[in-house]
Amino acid sequence: MESVSTIQFSTFLIGMTCGVFPLLAGLWIGIKLMRDSHAPAESSAAEAEKAAVILQRMSRFMHGLAGDVHEQRDVMATIEERIDDARRTPSGSKSLEQAIELLKMMNDANDGLQDRLKRAESLINEQTEQLATTLSEARTDCLTKLFNRRAFDEELQKRWAMWKRKQRPFCVLLADIDHFKKINDKHGHLIGDAVLQSIAKTLVHTTRDADYVTRYGGEEFAILLPETEFDKGNEAALRIITAVREQLFCVGDVEIPLTISVGVAQVADLNGPEELVAKADEALYAAKSGGRDRGYYFDGQRIVSILPATGDQVEPAREFHEVCADLRTRLMDATH
Repeated sequence: MESVSTIQFSTFLIGMTCGVFPLLAGLWIGIKLMRDSHAPAESSAAEAEKAAVILQRMSRFMHGLAGDVHEQRDVMATIEERIDDARRTPSGSKSLEQAIELLKMMNDANDGLQDRLKRAESLINEQTEQLATTLSEARTDCLTKLFNRRAFDEELQKRWAMWKRKQRPFCVLLADIDHFKKINDKHGHLIGDAVLQSIAKTLVHTTRDADYVTRYGGEEFAILLPETEFDKGNEAALRIITAVREQLFCVGDVEIPLTISVGVAQVADLNGPEELVAKADEALYAAKSGGRDRGYYFDGQRIVSILPATGDQVEPAREFHEVCADLRTRLMDATH
């Protein structure tokens, strides 16, 4: 009687585990994807097709696993029936042989199911990684390997929500490569692409690990600085401007001096994240209009030039290297 109870309990445990396994697997995939990635609001047709193929593959496997579970239950039911028969008609040594045979059948069935469960776990991990990769590719700029505009918009919405709930400050920086069209026209788009990649690396190396650097579009970049007031945002903008100015871009015999303009805005009581970006864009436009190779910021009421730490509301005296950079820029303008 004890052996029958053990078999029944084993059958119940295996059946319950296998019956809920597909459901748990689906829930696990969903939770992992939501945790590891921010799914884009709209997916392209190619992304949707990739996801559909993966889900169809998972569906076929789960149907196969359901068949395996059904077969396992049949095997366990057969074992139970044979145990009952053996109990009703005991026959000495033959009963022992039957018991050994039944135990072997049960072990083989359990081992087979365990192998299939391990394969299922491996498949889930593999397909989850594929889905995560698909989502990551949808949020990455293929040229610079930075996050793209879609990823920026998603992160901006998240930061804005944190600001509304907990007043967690952050800054938005918009940066635009100066005279990029002239670089493209003179040297070609391959050199232009290399310039974009070089600037992207400079931005990553100049900012913090926690900062969110994205290619916003064309030659424009957007950076989210979490937990940052505008004074620190301005310092970050100056570091970027200085790093790009001091970098001489070289490809083969081609040497191109580069500069960048930056606009900064700190989150405030605005009508929404779109207005925050618009204020950073106004500051960027002011930097472009003010001579490029400089930064401006929105102080909550107006657009102001980024000044040294003294806080004086005057244009700072220009260093020698700044004068050289300006002359170099004018020379480029004159030769196009």
